[in-house]
Order: sequence, then C-alpha cells, then structure tokens
Amino acid sequence: LATSRYANVAKISTGIGTSTVSLGSDFQYSVGGKQPALIYDPDEGDTWLAYRDENDSNKGKIRGLVIGGTGNTTLSNDTGAHTFHTGHTDTVRLVYDTNADKLVILYRDSQTRYYTAIVATVGSNQGLTFGSEVGTGIRGDEGKMWASFDPSVNRVVICMANDDDSNEGYYIMGTVSGNAISFSSSAKFQSGEVDYIKTAYHAGEGKILVSYKDKASNNYLKHKAGTSSSSSVSWGSAFNFPGNYTNGVNAISVCPKTNIISTQLIADNNDKLFYASYTLSGTSFTSLGSGQQSSHNHSTSWENMVSVPMGDHARIVVLAYNSTASRPGLYVYDTGTTGSNATASNVIGFAENAINDTATGTIKLTGNVVGNQSGLTAGTAYYIQSDGSLGTSQDNTLGAATGRTKAGVALSATT
Repeated sequence: LATSRYANVAKISTGIGTSTVSLGSDFQYSVGGKQPALIYDPDEGDTWLAYRDENDSNKGKIRGLVIGGTGNTTLSNDTGAHTFHTGHTDTVRLVYDTNADKLVILYRDSQTRYYTAIVATVGSNQGLTFGSEVGTGIRGDEGKMWASFDPSVNRVVICMANDDDSNEGYYIMGTVSGNAISFSSSAKFQSGEVDYIKTAYHAGEGKILVSYKDKASNNYLKHKAGTSSSSSVSWGSAFNFPGNYTNGVNAISVCPKTNIISTQLIADNNDKLFYASYTLSGTSFTSLGSGQQSSHNHSTSWENMVSVPMGDHARIVVLAYNSTASRPGLYVYDTGTTGSNATASNVIGFAENAINDTATGTIKLTGNVVGNQSGLTAGTAYYIQSDGSLGTSQDNTLGAATGRTKAGVALSATT
C-alpha cells in the first residue's frame, strides 16, 4: 500500500467470513512523494512504485520495493529512485505488460497537458532501462486517465477525458515492442463529459472494463465492458452503479478467483462510501447487491481511492481516505460467497462421497459410473454448472458444451 511519502505492507489473514489485517512498519519512499502507483512484476518478484516527487521539481520517479522480514511485512529498497520524466509530472499510472515482460509508466506532462507513456525493462538489482517518452496525442486535466493491460490482444488500453473535445471519454491502445510503445488511433468509449475514470481487466470474459462519472447523465457512476481487437474496442451498453449515486471517486477490481467485479464509490452529495458487486456475461452486467460501508465520511478527491484483488483468497482490498478518522482506511471485501473458479478446462471428475478438509478421498474420472446423485432423468445429457451442480443446459460461463463440462448421460435418477 502507498500513500503520500510512505508505503507499507498489509498482511491479511483470510478465514471464512473474516479478514484480519496487520500492518508492518511505514517505509518512507520519498520526502516529497505524491500520487503513488504500485504494480507487481511476477517475473522478477519485485513491487514497483512510481510517483511525482514534489521535493525535486515534481519529476516523475520510480523505485523498486522488496518485501521481506519476519512475516513478510518489511519494505526495503536497494537501488534508490529512477527518474522517468524530468519535467513536471502528475497522474502517474503503472501497467505490467505480461506478454512483453515490461513496465509501462503512464503519466501527464503538467506543462503540455498531454498524457504520455514510457516503457522500462527491468534488469539485475532492480536496474531499469527506459525507452523514449511517447505522447498519446490526447490532452487532459490532472487525474482523468487510467490504464490496464488486456492480455487477450496484448495491448495496453488507456481511457481518459479528452480536454480538446469537451472532456468526452476517449480510449487509445498501446502496443509494446522492445522498449518502445506505439499507439492506435483514439476513439470514444463515452459521448459527453466524463470524470473519475478507472479501468480493469476481466479474465473470465476476456473484457476490458471502464468505470466513470457520467457528467452528462446526472453524474452517475457507470460501467462498460469492451471486447478488444488489435487496434480498437467494441464497447457494450453502460450499466449504472446500483442506487444511481452521484459519484465523487471510485475504484473497480475483478477477483480472478470468482470473476466477480467489485466497485466502490464516494458519493459526492454526502461523502459516504458505498460498495457493489456484479457478474459479467459478455458485456452485460448483473448486480449481486450493494450497500453503505459505514457512517464515516471519506474524501472525494481522485487521488484518494484505489483497489486491488487478492486472487487466491477471493478478497478485494480497498484503500480510501477516511475523513472522519483523519487517515487512510483499509477495507476488505469477500467475493468468495458467490461465484466460482470453474472453467472449461479445470473440471477433473466427481467426488461421489463427501471428503473432509485435509483428508484423502476418491475422485471418479471420465469413464466411471458416478452414484449418489438425485433427481436425474434417465437418458438425459447433463452438464457441469459453475457452482458444481448438474444441469441439462450448458453454463455459458464455462465455455463450449463439450469436453470436461459435459458430465455425461444419466443412467437413473441417482447415477
């Protein structure tokens, strides 16, 4: 986790229905660090933090962090900061290109107001080699840009408000090759003025997501899902955050374990934190419910909310500034109560009898007769559903109606 000047490690113990949070010691990454962005590099095992250094002419800088110590709650840095932009920098974002194995740093040049990108290659001992800075060709205001990597097409998708077109919602796609990045032509994801833009990638459906404040439609928080090609995105219909709250700032994440989308917003009419969750089918959202976090007030500034999924534990972790408590608040949302990590390829067979946790048991693979079922119709083909049950039609969230999702033909009501 990172705020102005300081970073920390939050260790979250996740039991059923519980999340216990313990923090390590604060690590001061910069005397004048502002607008920090964090990304994890799974190939090198490093965490990278990019920021605007208010104590050094607002230059754009990045440094690697090492997590270690007792309980993995200690942060350190061996090589210091690297400067990626010598001019006045703001709106810093970090994206990891899993295909090219590169860090992509996005930011706004405060003087020219253009959103810009630069690619970095990670070397030994957290050394970095930078490519050339490349402008997107779109100018905008501070804070009105976000980006995510779409591995289905190996592109960086950047969404932003275009100040040269009345702050309407635009996107552009970046392709990384070596230490260079090139951009497609820009296009709109939303007509009308937008603000508070966030993006995420939905691996289960292979879609890029964008959330934004629609200033042309009562300032509601809206979401869209898009299907990417090599140079463009086909966007689905907009879906409103339940309750149609006017939005001050928001966050969006997708749990890779359950494929559930989690969003949070601070309502700008009462400064309260609200949350909601959804499923996605194609580009269509279905709400799973929403609620208010607490009676506390929270900051509506674009700088003061971010979220990240804890994939192995079906948790979404949100960092937001709690104005009532006068400090950042850490909130953990459990998405494991709904959804599934089943796919078209990870079903291996049936446990005919119950197996206790940590115990051994028998899994019947393809070719076996499986008993201990109920309510089946003899002669009917059955398919595995995303919740592990059987149904007579294919669950579209699991892919094609063949292979491992086709359970077999009922021999009787119980086999």
